[in-house]
Amino acid sequence: MGKEGKIEIYRFLACIFIMIGHYVFYMHSELSIPFTVSFQFVEFFFLITGFFTARHFDVKWDESNKLSELMIYHLKKFTRFLPYTIPAIISVYCLESLDYIQAGDITGMFINLKDIILEVLFLSVFRMGEAHLFIMWYLSAMFVALPILMIFFTTKKRYLKMVICLILPVLYYFLSPDYALQNTINQLLRAFFGMMLGGGIYYLSGVIKEKKIPKSLKWIGTVIFAVAYIIPIVLSYLNTYYKIIYVVCFALWIIMMMSDLTVLKPVHSKVIEFLGEISMPIFIWHIVVFKIINRTGFLQNHHWHHPVHTKYRIIE
Repeated sequence: MGKEGKIEIYRFLACIFIMIGHYVFYMHSELSIPFTVSFQFVEFFFLITGFFTARHFDVKWDESNKLSELMIYHLKKFTRFLPYTIPAIISVYCLESLDYIQAGDITGMFINLKDIILEVLFLSVFRMGEAHLFIMWYLSAMFVALPILMIFFTTKKRYLKMVICLILPVLYYFLSPDYALQNTINQLLRAFFGMMLGGGIYYLSGVIKEKKIPKSLKWIGTVIFAVAYIIPIVLSYLNTYYKIIYVVCFALWIIMMMSDLTVLKPVHSKVIEFLGEISMPIFIWHIVVFKIINRTGFLQNHHWHHPVHTKYRIIE
């Protein structure tokens, strides 16, 4: 059986939206187009990662498993990204090295290159500044935070796990002044609690599945699913940022779908599954492409710069 198409198409669209936002931030800050405010879709990826990680350990883990097997699973989960991340990271450092060479600063070039080790090892979140391949913060934060969650997911107290995984992330998202702040502590907390919430959704959906749900309620669930599925896309199109609403919508439609609370059938499509599969390589490489475009001058008068806050409507 293939992957659920409703998740895979959202995965692909989320990547596209985030790339549009990065294009405006990095390449053309004065451009006014839809989906400039799209960073909140990163939360969707955290939720999905947490959901499927919790499911893995719920289904395939028992007392006979050793801690070493957990770490092997963790490493395999991230080494599959290496064919994409290593060439992309090397490309960014090569572009930066060209700038140093042209400036005649060979010493500066070698000092700059030292950061590549942490980046390749998914540890760039521990750097004082941002990763040279900026989006590596996302994989790095997950790489560091996920083992703690996996150990927690292996515990047997299912209802306790569910309560903790639902309450703590809610507190984080409501109490955090801005969960998108790009600093080491917040990046780790954002990844940790986002994935924890995904685990909580898995345990909750398992409890709901055990209940017999009338079809009338499933129709209501279908409406909730559709509305929650669409609202983040519409709000991002309008460049409107609500602090919490995106996370709530992501959680709602995943719960509805994974708890069989809708009348919708699973969607299985090789085309949609392919789009889901290529979303991560595209996501990893898009910053490199922007840098190359900027360097070649393909888009004149656009200069690479660090992202700045653009004009968007913030609603608490």
